[in-house]
Amino acid sequence: MLPFILICLAMFFKSVHSEQQHTLQSSTVLDILSQFPEASIFASQLQKLDTIPVNITLLVPTNKAFNQSTLDHDRLKYHVLPSFYPQPWTSQVVPTLLDQSLVKLENNTVESGLLHTSAVLKSFQSQHIAVYLIDQVLTIPLDMRTTLAQLGYTKASEMLLQSTLNDKMTPLTLFVPSNQAFGTVNPVTLGQDMNMLWLQTHTARGFVPSQQWSHGLQLPTLLENNTLALTLKDDIWQVSTDSSVYSAANVVRKDVISVNGMMHFIDQVLWAYHWDRSTKSNSNASQHKLVRSTNIFAAMLVGLIGCV
Repeated sequence: MLPFILICLAMFFKSVHSEQQHTLQSSTVLDILSQFPEASIFASQLQKLDTIPVNITLLVPTNKAFNQSTLDHDRLKYHVLPSFYPQPWTSQVVPTLLDQSLVKLENNTVESGLLHTSAVLKSFQSQHIAVYLIDQVLTIPLDMRTTLAQLGYTKASEMLLQSTLNDKMTPLTLFVPSNQAFGTVNPVTLGQDMNMLWLQTHTARGFVPSQQWSHGLQLPTLLENNTLALTLKDDIWQVSTDSSVYSAANVVRKDVISVNGMMHFIDQVLWAYHWDRSTKSNSNASQHKLVRSTNIFAAMLVGLIGCV
């Protein structure tokens, strides 16, 4: 009986200590925010949070920023980073309190969903707490397909829709060609298999922001036995499906945030080796032949014609 009582007492005192820490941290953060009267709206909202991390970074919209925006509970959590990020910032993508949703910190700006950029106006930094006043309320990231559609990458968005891949899988890193790079290809007429082949070729497994890149880095893709190679040439990042220079695409925009992963925009469709599988009617065995395509969509169209 005595050990049980001791365990209960230990749990009680641990709970009391944790509550005291939370109260102390909340008081400290609010005291800091009280130095910025132009952030009073956010300060009043912050008191609604159940937990205030010991190490914390607050991205605080000014009162003026709320003229056209509101701050519900989810958006409030999106403005709180559960780690200490002092300036100066290099380009880094970091998680927030909102289900690990991401923001990008770079120089003196914060980038959120849909490439929405907010500027840092003032800052305060102590040992464990960083506060940055920003000029706009952040935008919570959307899923990949919706993000691409709203940013004008409609063909890639349509390919996600036409494929069988659940774009809410996490985490994924997608290298996305522009509409111009796709040329006259219509995702709707390509069919599910071809759309899936494109998606597998251009999607790396896992979450790979540019802060993790290095020259020669190989990224396994969703397509079996296929990798993406990252190289740095003349200060421009390039990506290819193998080490061939001529098949590389330039990365024109890095670290586009979505709710379920990361996207990087590229200037052309990637070339690829892929397998064309056909089954003979007079045999139980499948034939596998390796097809080298100068453009993966040329191979797609050949495949479609061959089925006619």
